Amino acid sequence: MIMRKLCILFSFLLLAIPSFACDCEGPEKLLQESIQQAHTIFLGKMVSIKEYKPTLKPKGKWDRYYLVEFEAEEVFKGTTTKTIQLMEESNSCGLDIIKGQTYLVFAYFDEQEKMPAYHQCFKSALQKDKASEELAVLRASKK
Repeated sequence: MIMRKLCILFSFLLLAIPSFACDCEGPEKLLQESIQQAHTIFLGKMVSIKEYKPTLKPKGKWDRYYLVEFEAEEVFKGTTTKTIQLMEESNSCGLDIIKGQTYLVFAYFDEQEKMPAYHQCFKSALQKDKASEELAVLRASKK
């Protein structure tokens, strides 16, 4: 009987512990909404990543910041430069991009750091081979 009560108590405690999974508030943004709200949209290859120390952003226990550099193949909104650097805030979610891969990136403008940035909770970096619908819409709107 004591063992059964302990098992029930243990099960309850597991359910009560907050999740540290990558959760974003609200539904995923629709493509048109992401296009309108993004500061910069481009298709580019990730060429480097290094730790970044923000000048103004507070750093929490799980927060890490990175400066991610891309070589732009095609720009749909924002910058006109070939090399684009973005700040990434990475908490318990971890990084979701791989060096050498090409991504369609929707970046917002971080007002505190005064630079483009992206975050896992913002429609951000889609691998090129998984972004055919988004690329078709973006290319059609350029014409």
